[in-house]
Amino acid sequence: MEKMIELWHHNFTQSLLIGLLVLLLYRLFRKKVLGMFENFIHKRASKTKTQLDDIFIKVTKRPFRMVMNATVLYIVYHIIDFDYLLGDKIGGFNTFALNAYASAIIVFFAWAVYNATDESNTLFSDIMKAFDIEIDKLMIPFMTKLFRLIIFIVTLAIVADTWGFDVGTFVAGLGIGGLAFALAAKDTLANMFGGAVLITEKPFTIGDWIIVGDVEGTVEDINFRSTKIRKFNKSIVTVPNSRVADSNIINYSKRNIRRISYELKIHIDTPIDSVKKVVKDIEDMLIEHKGVHNETIFVKFNKFGESSLNIFLYYFSNTSIWGEYLSIAEDTNFKIMEILEANEVSLAVPLKQIKVEKESIG
Repeated sequence: MEKMIELWHHNFTQSLLIGLLVLLLYRLFRKKVLGMFENFIHKRASKTKTQLDDIFIKVTKRPFRMVMNATVLYIVYHIIDFDYLLGDKIGGFNTFALNAYASAIIVFFAWAVYNATDESNTLFSDIMKAFDIEIDKLMIPFMTKLFRLIIFIVTLAIVADTWGFDVGTFVAGLGIGGLAFALAAKDTLANMFGGAVLITEKPFTIGDWIIVGDVEGTVEDINFRSTKIRKFNKSIVTVPNSRVADSNIINYSKRNIRRISYELKIHIDTPIDSVKKVVKDIEDMLIEHKGVHNETIFVKFNKFGESSLNIFLYYFSNTSIWGEYLSIAEDTNFKIMEILEANEVSLAVPLKQIKVEKESIG
């Protein structure tokens, strides 16, 4: 009873009511006040030419709101006179509250920086342009993942230090078990080193058409452990970086042309003048074709087949992009068919089919 009287005289009830009132007012006007503040910031950012301030607003929106919540709670904690209520016991609780608030600020700040990595393409592009530096597309996702790992480790270390843990001793302890860890994570480390080799040597980049071993497709992503390749049937193959680094890599995207080569087999009874005319017409067509690289074009009547006259075609498309290459090959094939039709030349019929037809007639 005496304690309650003392608390009343110490105005603890008054402090409690004020604290609850602050919470209520914050709850009622939080959205409106924050909305007005964010609208003001957005208007200011819209007047600038750079996208960096827009990215900053986007990545800090939710963390800022959480910081505001934590700050109001911390203020309310001090408004309510817990110090007098708990007496000598308050020292430890005050320390806990302060550490919790400091940890919340650290985590929310790290959260904002982590969110910024989602905007890495725009962010890195603007930074590189500002310093007139070129950066490979493959570096951006790899640097993003590395940056996220660093953010997590640094945040964990700072929070642990805030709560009084000896981070230095923990790091030193890692050295003792480092050998065992390295042996246990041998494959993971090999993949990480493989990824570093791919980043530094740059045998390919995001979007390149490559062949690694028996896997062919376009590069979609590279991370610490593996490289993701999308095959032409749209399936994704995940190849460990150590395997990619140790394999022969064929990068079709590094060249700007692609070969088209085959034998055109025309009927064995085709007159010599018609053969010469077909060869000349096909060669002229390929030279004039916009999709054909005209530095290397061979159209030659090169040999006699069992039931055909074989014309050898060897030329290159002006692109290595798979879809465009197929369109050029298709178009030249249609034009070759038109040339054969115009010269009344037919394709060769297999010898076995001729024998079957003769037997059926007899």
